[in-house]
Amino acid sequence: YQRRVPGIYINKISVDMSRALTFIVLAILVAAAATTAYAIEAAAVAVEAPPVNELGAVPNRDQIIACAQNWVDREVPYCQCNGPEECCGSCPYCGTFRCDCSGYVTYCLQLPAGLNTNSLPLYATAITKDELQKGDFMDCAGDHVVFFAGWTDSSKTAYVVYQEPGCHTDGPHHAFKSVTTYPFGTNTCFKPYRRESLAAIESNTESAVDSTMASAKDLKEAFLQYPNLEKHSQEDKDKVVAQLRAHGKDLGYFTF
Repeated sequence: YQRRVPGIYINKISVDMSRALTFIVLAILVAAAATTAYAIEAAAVAVEAPPVNELGAVPNRDQIIACAQNWVDREVPYCQCNGPEECCGSCPYCGTFRCDCSGYVTYCLQLPAGLNTNSLPLYATAITKDELQKGDFMDCAGDHVVFFAGWTDSSKTAYVVYQEPGCHTDGPHHAFKSVTTYPFGTNTCFKPYRRESLAAIESNTESAVDSTMASAKDLKEAFLQYPNLEKHSQEDKDKVVAQLRAHGKDLGYFTF
């Protein structure tokens, strides 16, 4: 039927249908906007805090070191993800791997999330000092764990190390690369390990690539980022600096 409105006639059924169509269009637009927003948010989360490591089931040595270097480049802050006391910044991996020393190593080795310095060796093979290669790790149960990234020279008394230090240390309080004497400064608790599956794969393959010595790039960067040198005795400092100088000159890396 029609109803009188000043100046015009309006069909009530047409008005109701028009309103219904308007509501339907608005509902579709709102749903589309919500879906888009959710997709954008999900994509952001995936970039900032992936639930699993993107390296794959068993990363090779190059992938392990590349992952360790990626954390250094991003300066991923140390965080145990259990409160502010041992969290130096915003960790993108809380809820999965964490951003503490063992979370760092677990993530780059593509091992189950949640491991610590006590449980990491359960997924690894104990090796000797002479067997160490880039991508292996040095673990001190209940204390700390670091990545081995190559000897500074053939004496095998100092090596390039990747680590996530605690907030209670002198810093930096994010993933960084430096040089330390073997096994880890003056701490004799540290023992060398190799990811178990990696050890099994490499036992059946041969490689001509020397993965025991630090690269020119790693050696330069590790020497320039050397905050933990201050924690060693003067004798250790002199020894490491002398080795770096000799190694760098012999290989043409850099001069002092």
